[in-house]
Amino acid sequence: MQKIIVSDTSCIGYLIQINLLNLLQIIYGEIIIPDAVNKEVFDITGLVGILITAKNKNLILSVKDALDKVILLGCRISEKLYNIALKSCNEL
Repeated sequence: MQKIIVSDTSCIGYLIQINLLNLLQIIYGEIIIPDAVNKEVFDITGLVGILITAKNKNLILSVKDALDKVILLGCRISEKLYNIALKSCNEL
């Protein structure tokens, strides 16, 4: 029986960065990446980009609040990227 594996962008993104994306195919055989995940990975949108877009579309009130929450959950965001994100949304 074939297993179907669905992954978010973080797993795929990290494997690309450390040049080990081929592990997914070796371990699981055929890999199907949803279009939305593929677009996020290869447009390098990422979490910060999604939050900025959400703020620009008035879907969230504050990029800073959202970033602070994910940082508390263990997400690593450089201080430089954090400040760039806040400046781009007029939150700094």
